[in-house]
Amino acid sequence: MKQIIFIHDGILYRDALCHFITSSHHNYKMVGAINANGIDDNCDLIIMEFNDDFFEEFFNHVHKDIIVLTSHVNNAKFKNKSNIKGILQKDCSAILLQDCIQKVFLGEFFYQKESIKIKEKTNNVGALTKREREVLGYLAQGDSNKGIANALSLEIVTIKLHVRSICKKLNVSNRTKAALLFKESAWN
Repeated sequence: MKQIIFIHDGILYRDALCHFITSSHHNYKMVGAINANGIDDNCDLIIMEFNDDFFEEFFNHVHKDIIVLTSHVNNAKFKNKSNIKGILQKDCSAILLQDCIQKVFLGEFFYQKESIKIKEKTNNVGALTKREREVLGYLAQGDSNKGIANALSLEIVTIKLHVRSICKKLNVSNRTKAALLFKESAWN
């Protein structure tokens, strides 16, 4: 079981994210949701909001893998910090953070190049039909084409056509990206 500490001053945000992470991955255990003054050496990963006040001192004393949540992913202070394994915008979705955690535990580095701009990505949502929005909702829940077809009393080939149309209208390459876009947006 991977043990994670989440450092963030916002109690509601911190608690909600801790709950999301542990309920969506049974292999993850939140061993602490604390402020930056206390770190448990038994953890495998630290997720922290960037804070200028204690950044340098913190990184000089902590030798664990870290995911940083920040407003400025290009901050020069992050360079040459070998224990930073992930850098995300503070306003990233829980799904994106979840993906980042998985990649870090696989030994990969995760860097969000820029803030996700939902309005730019979803400017074609209005072009989706009511049925396509229904299908997209099922996609976001992880349902298969067969499961969606059964739920909507349609043929599988019809669902495949809807998925292809959704991807084209949202300008994404596959159903997973369409579902992710749906989950990260305000129109779900």
